[in-house]
Amino acid sequence: MLLERVELGDNMGLSDEKGAKTTGLANGEPSNRELKMLMDLLESGSKDEQHMLAKTLLEMVRKV
Repeated sequence: MLLERVELGDNMGLSDEKGAKTTGLANGEPSNRELKMLMDLLESGSKDEQHMLAKTLLEMVRKV
């Protein structure tokens, strides 16, 4: 799911900054425990930490 969203953003020409903000992790109820963990990590950090984690996730997903 996350890989599909990252690829869609890349195909649309979104910058990494915009892509980090629109990964969709904070939208709705998580569909599995891994997404729940990621959402919990994002919610527990400051805005700067949330942004850094989102950017790191983008980089990780692109390497898969």
